Amino acid sequence: MKKDESRIFLSSTWQDLEIYRRAVIFTLTRLEKRIKAMEYFGSGSKSTLVESIEKVKECGVYIGIVGTRYGTIATDGKSITELEYEAALENNSDILIYIIDEDKQAVLPKFVDTGKSAKKLKRFKKRLRKTHLCSPFTTPQDLSVKIALDVIENYRSKIDKEELTSELNKEIPNLIVETGFTYGLEKNNLELVNLIEIDNSGKIKFVDSEFQDIISATYIAMELSKGRFDCLKHIIVFDKFQWDLIIHLLRKFPVDPKLLSERILTNHDPFQYRLLVNIAGNLEVEQTCEAICKSFLGTNMDNKLLVFDLPMRSIRDVVKETLSQFSQKSLPVLERYEKIAKEGKKWRQKSTFSQVIKRIKNK
Repeated sequence: MKKDESRIFLSSTWQDLEIYRRAVIFTLTRLEKRIKAMEYFGSGSKSTLVESIEKVKECGVYIGIVGTRYGTIATDGKSITELEYEAALENNSDILIYIIDEDKQAVLPKFVDTGKSAKKLKRFKKRLRKTHLCSPFTTPQDLSVKIALDVIENYRSKIDKEELTSELNKEIPNLIVETGFTYGLEKNNLELVNLIEIDNSGKIKFVDSEFQDIISATYIAMELSKGRFDCLKHIIVFDKFQWDLIIHLLRKFPVDPKLLSERILTNHDPFQYRLLVNIAGNLEVEQTCEAICKSFLGTNMDNKLLVFDLPMRSIRDVVKETLSQFSQKSLPVLERYEKIAKEGKKWRQKSTFSQVIKRIKNK
């Protein structure tokens, strides 16, 4: 297959970095990047090494994550991970390297190489640091944010600075903020060009870093108030302070209850679903009660997502918290769905509705 400059190959060992890989793949997927990784390799007659090298050569970007294990030894005494790196060099790929900071991040002893493997890993890290500017990382969240920003900047750096400046002056598309959000913006009421500067590599950054949280939260709130819920897919880091700021702004820019209800009913992304239900609860949009109850009946309410190194709450818990914030006006709807759940023998949903009803009555 022909090399695709925009495709990303994710390289690392597996046992010590499994959670990190999941976090990075989750983040890159939300950035709508195409990824080649061992998680997507299918069955076939080719060896793991041959398959990996072929996939590396199909990608224009190589992301190497190095932890505390050298990896499976393939040929010439080298690991598959190091051979993937060499293939990326030969392929003239854009190479981004991340090495775990062992002084700041605790690692279980069973995931730390000893003996010959440890010596080879040390030599490999020395080789990488000598050739590349390697970024240290600690938690899965820390790694994911760094990779997200570097990937965005990597694509940005290929755009002519003059062309980029012209774009910004027209409509400021794809505004990048280091809090972990990216957007495609069409129309703006602010002269944001005065708040942004572009360095020689084409990197966009705020003149004053304090604008970051405010501007990113404001645009999300404004998009949501206009019923443009797709902006939620660009949230790659859930930050409580940032989210509280968005909710505060939504009190100034109200969300249309009808549009919010429709989106809750039609949404199939468990991450976005949590955010939508959370909005309804925080803003006490009781008109969404019907939509939440109806969608909850057909949802795997114990569905849990592992985002970075922290498990998200189950949908059941999110729904229970939101519905409990509604007033007694919602009781008829809740009691109706409690009955529907009972008749349908959906006992856990029925239990949730019963608990919510009890909480509201005891307010």
